[in-house]
Amino acid sequence: DCFVVDGVSAPDAETWARAVIESASLETRARLVLGWAGLGLPLGPPWSRNRILGWPFVRREADQVLLGARSVLGFDGQLLFRREPARLLFATFIQERGPLARQVWARTAAGHQRAGKSLLRRGSGAMWST
Repeated sequence: DCFVVDGVSAPDAETWARAVIESASLETRARLVLGWAGLGLPLGPPWSRNRILGWPFVRREADQVLLGARSVLGFDGQLLFRREPARLLFATFIQERGPLARQVWARTAAGHQRAGKSLLRRGSGAMWST
């Protein structure tokens, strides 16, 4: 899935990624971390400055940041944050590697999209206020 916010800018993609994920309330961040753990994603410490709420960097450039992890349940997850002129993009990529992964993701997808939209609204609001 992919979400785009027009008319908003960020100093760089990492600032955008941190605004989306780390500007959420403590309760929301805790739910995210617990949800990701429930999906079998082996994330690191959520407070590490070398990660974004536990997600390791796959690519870290001025205009785009790609976070990624491989689930023990059989899928790879990636979060892409890209800065474009007057537009910010947040996309999720899931690669399922078997029937268990397909079943898990089928039950998770709708909640994931709701959470993504909510995080995006909050994160883009954080970008407006900076």
